[in-house]
Amino acid sequence: MNVQFTDNSAEVKAEFEAACLRALEKCGLVAEGHAKKDCPVDTGNLRNSITHEVDEGGDAVYIGTNVEYGAYV
Repeated sequence: MNVQFTDNSAEVKAEFEAACLRALEKCGLVAEGHAKKDCPVDTGNLRNSITHEVDEGGDAVYIGTNVEYGAYV
């Protein structure tokens, strides 16, 4: 009997990393939705400026705004 082993560790690692990025994207969308839902609305400028960004190298997602007064609200 002859048994051969195939090393698929690179493919498995790539799939785990892709799954992690997909999960971070989903988490970012959910958190962005909560931030927009809880945001007070006067003109809608702050609510419309809330976004999320996945940091692929750091395995993190950031939710925020570029509006100057956003930090005070």
